[in-house]
Amino acid sequence: MSKGYFSVADRNGEFDLKDYVVGFFGGSITAGAAASSYKKSWSQLVFNEIAGIKPDRNCKCFNASISGTGSEFGVFRIKEHLLKYNPDVIFIEFAVNDSPLRGENAYRIYDAFDYLIAQTKSECPDCAIILVYTAMRYGKTAADIHRKIAEHYGLAEIDAASKLTAELDNGKTWDDLLPDGLHPTDYGHRLYADAVISALLSNPAILTVPPADAKPISHRRWNNPSFVPAEKAKVISGFSLTEIDDDTGKHIDGMVIRSAMTATEPGAVMEFDFSGRSFGIYHRIGRKYGKIKLEIDNKVFNEISFFYPYPSPEFSGEFLSYMLSVNLSAGKHTARITTLEHDENSSENTCQIAAFLCESE
Repeated sequence: MSKGYFSVADRNGEFDLKDYVVGFFGGSITAGAAASSYKKSWSQLVFNEIAGIKPDRNCKCFNASISGTGSEFGVFRIKEHLLKYNPDVIFIEFAVNDSPLRGENAYRIYDAFDYLIAQTKSECPDCAIILVYTAMRYGKTAADIHRKIAEHYGLAEIDAASKLTAELDNGKTWDDLLPDGLHPTDYGHRLYADAVISALLSNPAILTVPPADAKPISHRRWNNPSFVPAEKAKVISGFSLTEIDDDTGKHIDGMVIRSAMTATEPGAVMEFDFSGRSFGIYHRIGRKYGKIKLEIDNKVFNEISFFYPYPSPEFSGEFLSYMLSVNLSAGKHTARITTLEHDENSSENTCQIAAFLCESE
C-alpha cells in the first residue's frame, strides 16, 4: 500500500510489524478546518514528513479529530475512534478547545487527560504521545495546563503557536494566519506543520518514547466511558430512527454518523437509562435545529438549543456535544429528553441525536 492518507474502508487483514501507525486526536484545527484542502492541513503535512522519515515502514494515518471537541469529549471516544488501530504515536491538540475549562473547571482537563493517557498505556503500551499547542487570537488557550500534564507524564511538547504568532513580527496579520481567530489559513497550517516537523527532525526519539509511569494526576476514576447509540433509548412519542448524511469531513469511516434519532416537532419524548457519574448528548447543530429540555431523575437539568449560525445555510450541520455532565452521583439514572419550540433564530424544530455519552458501573 502506498504511503498517504489511509481510510478504514481500505484496511484488509491485520497490521504487520512493518506498519507504523500515526494518530491525530484533536478538534477542528487538527481535522484540517479552513485549509483549502485536507492535503494542506498541518496534520497531513506532518504525516507526509513522518512517512519520509521512516521509508522502511508502511506508514498509516488515522486522524480521529472532530470539530468543536476537547479532551473531555475525547474520553468517551479515544478507544473506539483511535486506539483500536494500535497507533505507534498520537499527536494530541486540544489546547484551544479546552480553553473554556480554564479556571475553576481546570480539574476537568486533568481528569480527562489522566484517562486519555492511562487508556493509551493500557491499550497501546508502546505508543508515544506528543502534545501540540496551537494558537487563538482572543483569550488564552489551555496550554499552560497541558504543560503541567506533559511534565508529570514525561510527554513531548511542541509549541506550534509560537511559530505562528512570530509571523506577526514579520509583517503578517491575523487575517493572514487565523482569519476567524482560531482556524489557520493554508499558510497557518504550513507554519504549524513546520513547527512539528522541526521538532521531529531535531529529536526523532519523541516518536517512540511512551508516557512515563506516574501516579494519576487527578482522583477521578472513569468506568468504561463510551458512546451508546441513541436508538437504544425508549421512545415515548415523536422520535424515530432515520438515516442521515454526515458530510462534516471526518477522516475515519468508523466515525461517520449513519443514523440518528430524529424529531421534527415540539413535544417528542424519549428516555434513556444509564449508570455512572457522566452523561452527554451527541447531537447535531446548525441553522435549522431546534431545542430540547433534559431531565435527569425527574429533575430539569438543562434546556439546550441545537441552533448554530453556520455561514452557509446549505450546510447540514455538525455533530457535537453541547451538554456533558461529569459530576452526577454514582448509581443508576434516567434521562428524559423532550423537544421544545425552537429559538427565534432557528428555522425549524428538527432535533437529531446520534448517541449518548455515559459510563457503565
